[in-house]
Amino acid sequence: RPPFPIEKGLWERPTIVNNVETLSNVPLIIQNGGKWYANIGTEKAKGTKILSVVGNVRHPGLYEVPLGTNLKQVIYEMAGGPFNGKSIKAVQVGSPFGTFIPADKLDVTLDPESLKEMGSMIGSGVIVVLDQDTCIVDILHHLLTFFVEESCGKCVPCREGVSRMEELMIEIYDGRATMKDLKILNELGETARDFSLCALGGGAPAPILNGIKDFKKDFEAHIKTGKCLRIS
Repeated sequence: RPPFPIEKGLWERPTIVNNVETLSNVPLIIQNGGKWYANIGTEKAKGTKILSVVGNVRHPGLYEVPLGTNLKQVIYEMAGGPFNGKSIKAVQVGSPFGTFIPADKLDVTLDPESLKEMGSMIGSGVIVVLDQDTCIVDILHHLLTFFVEESCGKCVPCREGVSRMEELMIEIYDGRATMKDLKILNELGETARDFSLCALGGGAPAPILNGIKDFKKDFEAHIKTGKCLRIS
């Protein structure tokens, strides 16, 4: 949120802020050359990505992989897959703005182009593995609270739209909403996505819109029974 570091940062002076992951690649590129680095990853996405794999997996942690690595390979071969014999319901890639990839679509490569085709993004590299007992409505409720707190309030679509989305999500979670409210939630998300001034307002609706589309049963369970699908 304003003021941005490039205008007023450290000691109130213009400051350049770079990702540590980006800076850590610089010495290796200087030492080994650009051609060496270009041989890592895919044709359009060069280099590696540090992934933070969390959630229901046997071996959560940080994994550095070449861009283009298969998501299923990361979850099952590296992180060990879910424990307690549970199955995966969805995986959120690029949290908090990332969408939820259903379990039957996990055979995807981790590169910007492939994820974009699925409406997702690699973002910060966070991979949240959600098992069969997860309620998508519960997850989205907490995400919207975060987005509202982070909004700078400059533009109406984000300030009012995302705030109203949080209110509707609370009503849905508590079992006080109707299917009409779910439609309004979707419309508010589309408006904030299309007309917000910055990436926060434009990106915040992505997991909500995706959640409604691919996990509508979770919403219907709260609206019709007042309970999470996992305990209904």
